[in-house]
Amino acid sequence: MQANLDQVAILDVVAAGSQKNCTGTDSTINTVLTTLLPFEQHPEGSLMTFHSIFLVAASKAARDHRLHRDDLIRLPKRYQDLESHPMGLEFKDAIRKELHDLLQRGTWRLIECDKARGVPLPLKWVFTYNFDQDGYLQRSKARVCVRGDLQDDDGGIETYAATLAAKTFRVMMATAARYDLEIRQFDVGNAFLYSELRKDQPVYVQLPKGYVELGFLKPGETPNMVAELQKALYGLRESPLLWYNELSQALKEAGIDRTDEEPCVFTDGKILVLVYVDDILILGPRQEKKAMDNLVRHLQSKYDLREEAFQWYLGIRVVRDRPNQKIYLCQDAYIDKVARKFKLCDSKLRVPSIPITTIPLVKHSGQASKDEIKTYQERVGSLMYVAVMTRPDIARAAAQLARFLTNPSPEHLAAANQCILYLYTTRYLAVVYDGMHRGQALVIASDASFADDIETRRSSQGYVMMLFNGPVVWKAGLQDTVTTSTTEAELLGLERTTKESYALDRLLRDIAVDLGPLKIYCDNLQTIRLVVEENHRITTKLRHVDVQNMWLKQEFKKGRFLVEYLKTDQMPADGLTKALPRSKFEHFRSMLNLVDIKRHVLLEDGARA
Repeated sequence: MQANLDQVAILDVVAAGSQKNCTGTDSTINTVLTTLLPFEQHPEGSLMTFHSIFLVAASKAARDHRLHRDDLIRLPKRYQDLESHPMGLEFKDAIRKELHDLLQRGTWRLIECDKARGVPLPLKWVFTYNFDQDGYLQRSKARVCVRGDLQDDDGGIETYAATLAAKTFRVMMATAARYDLEIRQFDVGNAFLYSELRKDQPVYVQLPKGYVELGFLKPGETPNMVAELQKALYGLRESPLLWYNELSQALKEAGIDRTDEEPCVFTDGKILVLVYVDDILILGPRQEKKAMDNLVRHLQSKYDLREEAFQWYLGIRVVRDRPNQKIYLCQDAYIDKVARKFKLCDSKLRVPSIPITTIPLVKHSGQASKDEIKTYQERVGSLMYVAVMTRPDIARAAAQLARFLTNPSPEHLAAANQCILYLYTTRYLAVVYDGMHRGQALVIASDASFADDIETRRSSQGYVMMLFNGPVVWKAGLQDTVTTSTTEAELLGLERTTKESYALDRLLRDIAVDLGPLKIYCDNLQTIRLVVEENHRITTKLRHVDVQNMWLKQEFKKGRFLVEYLKTDQMPADGLTKALPRSKFEHFRSMLNLVDIKRHVLLEDGARA
């Protein structure tokens, strides 16, 4: 074997072999190692490097006797299903734990049925498997939820609760990379139960299945009783908002206030707190470690706050190279799960080099069946999630596929499968934020493709915003209205990009990051002249286009943004407005600075073995 044998290839070989024989030991691996890499062909340093890689792979193989997500059958849907389910006993133990915790927290009190001032809502058991980062079963979990979909809509109860936007999380990761911030991750156990329900708006629920059967009735209680909720149980429409208000108040007591632009980001000017329901991130500079510790103790005094290693967040793998001030975001595990679900990870399938064909997709001339529609929608939904979170390179493809959700053709399904297969073969591509990048801190690019939608003749538009050399905001889609020229389409695209860049600028200023005037790049000189030249005005019969032109002039004159020309072959938003052939697509992807981190992932996963 050649001396420059790729280390990732070695890991793949050993991992594949371990599926057949998981009894690898140090001596066994030494034998394999010296067979593949004769000592006389390699200096000791190289030998030791490969030796450590083999040991990592072998130790990973040693734990593969546990149940993997691929080995498990479907989850039970009802309590009654537990009797015939292979994991029924484990789920019943999980039910006992859940009911015990709910009773300990005073979640409800039982009353006679005739004393309830409303129809009791049914409860539903939701069963899940908890896996580790590598997809191995950790435990079976049961959670009881209220059928909130049956709640009365006429109660006048406020229910909207803000959730953390994906772009906000990316901005915070870019900021953490740039300023070398400490990042600590926490989870609040049974978070909703810390919120009290209003006494003047009581909620009644039926007893959950298993409450009687598993012996939870106390003396004096009968199976015919109902429960009056005292706490915000999962499933209630108002529960997320009540918990958000509860946590916001706790943070305010510690001097951490909500930012103006993003309701799920809190700060005191030094420390940042990101909240996604019951997942909490606390960020701060090294010199604020004591203040961060004080905040953690404050929250621990109120909640069951459990610290976790910051390696996964919202299903995204987070890899941090702190010495080089880089943070990578990757969805390899989710993409792998999607490809397996739709049986698109077969090595015999043709590997696409681009996410979608360059041949325009058209409406289905026939009518898809309900099953075909469901199958297609499931695929596109999975693609949209990845496109929104970490993969701007498929944003245009996902947006185009989403146009055919109600009546997909076989060609549309084939295109969706191609996109999933492309994702699978490039699943280790990651967004990277480079804190040591010394180029322009914020790059904003706007582009449009005139009248390219065959059915409507609306124009595609797209924008991307790169912060510290990594994309934090991007969008690909059709404009709302038909335009009559390339310049009009570019103007509308620039107007949308400018407004979105204002939102990003407000968020950055909220967290004390001031990058100066916004600079937006456009590849259409006529559009730029219409904005920057006082007496240059578009000739159009479309009032809304004229209005956007005048608004852009107004904002430019106020100095709120700058606009500069950028050649099309240097335009990072180009692939968001049109399907590109392979060479141009790969160039577009490189401008987004997506990096393959497969080597790091395999080594990191093995190190956890």
